[in-house]
Amino acid sequence: MGRTDALLLALTFLAGPTALAHAKEAQSVPAGTLVRVTAPSVSKGRLTGTLLSANDQEVVLALPGSEPRTIPRSAMTRLEWSRGYHRNAIPGALVGGVLGGVFLGALSYAMCDDPATCSVYLPAVGVGVALGALPGAGIGALIRTRDWKDVEPARVQLSLAPLPGRGVAAKLSVRF
Repeated sequence: MGRTDALLLALTFLAGPTALAHAKEAQSVPAGTLVRVTAPSVSKGRLTGTLLSANDQEVVLALPGSEPRTIPRSAMTRLEWSRGYHRNAIPGALVGGVLGGVFLGALSYAMCDDPATCSVYLPAVGVGVALGALPGAGIGALIRTRDWKDVEPARVQLSLAPLPGRGVAAKLSVRF
């Protein structure tokens, strides 16, 4: 096998994962999805809007209260899409339980007559955890936050172009 054949075979193997990476990225975020873009050279903060279109060079967002904005892919450092809202009952229960346990534990220690021989009464801490977790879960369930997921960009790009009378030119780009 000659060098040219080996090069073409290697490029063929590299082209397969490249095509899959572009297809995966394009399919994972369809038009109409709420996205959040971090592009420091375009805007100081994150831009949140509806994805209108995306290709290898740019992303077009419909921002609330303004005209659609085109953001070059080269300027983007992060792209996230919204998976919807989620409620925070479990974190609320944890926070409420900790606060309740600390409060009743401190109260049991404060009620002691002789601080030199007293310690925190553990059953009071347990009751505080149980009593604090229930309202904490209720408050947490009232709080809705968006769930954002990172879009993994295509890191390998391969371009093949025929050269008249000379064969094939290949360009391989790898981003980290």
